[in-house]
Amino acid sequence: MPDKYLLLKGCDGLGNRLYSICNAIEYCKSTNRRLFVDWSDGIYSESGVNPFYKYFTIHGIEGGIDDYQMIQASDSFYPKWFKSYIDEPIRHICKRNKSIGLFRKIHPDWIPTGSIKKIHNSWILKKEETEQDSISNLQAIKSLISSQDFVLGGDLKKVLNKKVVVYADSVPNIDNKILKNNISLNDWVQEEIERYKVNLRIDQNTIGIHIRQTDKSHNKSIDRLILHLKTISSGHKNIFLCTDSNDITKRFEDEFNNVVMVKKDLPKSNTTGIHLSDEIKDKESLLLHSIIDIWLLAECGKLLYQGNSSFSRISSILKSNSSVDWLSLV
Repeated sequence: MPDKYLLLKGCDGLGNRLYSICNAIEYCKSTNRRLFVDWSDGIYSESGVNPFYKYFTIHGIEGGIDDYQMIQASDSFYPKWFKSYIDEPIRHICKRNKSIGLFRKIHPDWIPTGSIKKIHNSWILKKEETEQDSISNLQAIKSLISSQDFVLGGDLKKVLNKKVVVYADSVPNIDNKILKNNISLNDWVQEEIERYKVNLRIDQNTIGIHIRQTDKSHNKSIDRLILHLKTISSGHKNIFLCTDSNDITKRFEDEFNNVVMVKKDLPKSNTTGIHLSDEIKDKESLLLHSIIDIWLLAECGKLLYQGNSSFSRISSILKSNSSVDWLSLV
């Protein structure tokens, strides 16, 4: 049985988290590590509560909720200072090094895996919680020799010998098959999805569309998108709309008489992602409804996903066929 661990600290939205898990599973397979997924950062639950294992099961590697005690007891960490912050959300203690000068022009695929990646993109220990992402060329160079900076999860070397390796990332490269084969919804979640599927009459005659209007917005014409939908909707009995915008909801309900949705609270403001909105009080309901939305989009006969959103791309991966990035259509 593996006696080393990968501690995945969840960050950002649901799509980002699922991307990270897929990449982390691949890392654990190749390094014989156990995976512990920590979503206790307060985005999809009360702070300090880890909802991941309530909703998902991971297959093909070892690890689970009981591993956390062993991780807490360890004194061998990469990065070595992380033990002091083990219960802290990654975004509270670190900022992202997003080089804004010369080094940002270097394509990440040209940089070898490991510490050298820090010059392009890494995690940097904050001096103050209010510090923002992005750094200068000089700071990027300093990060190469700093023991307080560490690489993104997708850039981790396979030869790290610490007992606990900390993983945090947003959109690493993934093998799409891992999402389908190694991550499953728990039975009660799947039953909820089936209930919504029946009640909303979602099947192969449904067009699914995801429109994100907050932090991953777009500069495309909604008028042209609606016109396109009207030209292709003949023969489809309904449109399943997934959105984070009350304005988009009203526009679609005004234009179409066959729109169905998973009803949920949406923020009035479009200035930040729905998962970060202070207006959303029931965070676990947001998580459940977000999961239901992704998996129902994949159940539609035709899917129009929004290509600049990892949330949307996850539904496209799950569906495999009859999906198109609507940003390319209008």
